[in-house]
Amino acid sequence: MIQKLLKKETAVQSAGIILFFRIVERIIQTFRGIIFARYLGPSEYGVFNLAFFFIPLVVSLAKFGIPSSYSRYISQYEKKNMLGDFLKKNYLVTIGSSILITLFALIFSKQISFLVYNSDEFKSIIILCAFSILPYVLYENYFASFQGLRVFKMSSLLRFSQFLIFTVIGIVVVMYYPKAQSAVSANLISFIVVAIVFGYIVRKYVLNSNSQDVKIQEDKSNLNFFRLYYLIINS
Repeated sequence: MIQKLLKKETAVQSAGIILFFRIVERIIQTFRGIIFARYLGPSEYGVFNLAFFFIPLVVSLAKFGIPSSYSRYISQYEKKNMLGDFLKKNYLVTIGSSILITLFALIFSKQISFLVYNSDEFKSIIILCAFSILPYVLYENYFASFQGLRVFKMSSLLRFSQFLIFTVIGIVVVMYYPKAQSAVSANLISFIVVAIVFGYIVRKYVLNSNSQDVKIQEDKSNLNFFRLYYLIINS
């Protein structure tokens, strides 16, 4: 089943998969936002949103922009039968930088809390954010790898799995304990779960297989449709 999911798709299939998951995510996201806003209240909801501003900012520093290069270079390394080595080296670099930045954030959590919230009472939020860095970076690596391999079924499934786990756990814990820590903790759990599950899939089926040896035949109409769709969703 995993091997079937890892087969490359045509442009039209990829566009359909992405569109379907995006629509479902938007619907669920609206529902989740309403629940969070009602139970957290203005103050805690503001703390939660600032945390979600801080996490991607730090993650972007930890990954050095490396995953963004996968879509360009993965196909080249597949042809050279060096895909596994290429991904392993890049994963190790981003993991190392993530650990260093995590340690920095933990050591200076009090100061960062004051910088972000103008108060050191949210140190626990910063600590949760710090522990989110490594699984988040792994998530970004896996997501970019699947897209570079042109298996949008897996990249969409990865994204949706994290999104759904965060939504379900987040709503439950926020209803019972309406604090920003609850939502941030749910987000951390969701990234840890998908990093472990999809990390196993990547290690077994991608890193140990240098090339998929699959050629996709596209006609010009499919490619033109895909280009138009890509421009629309990224506008």
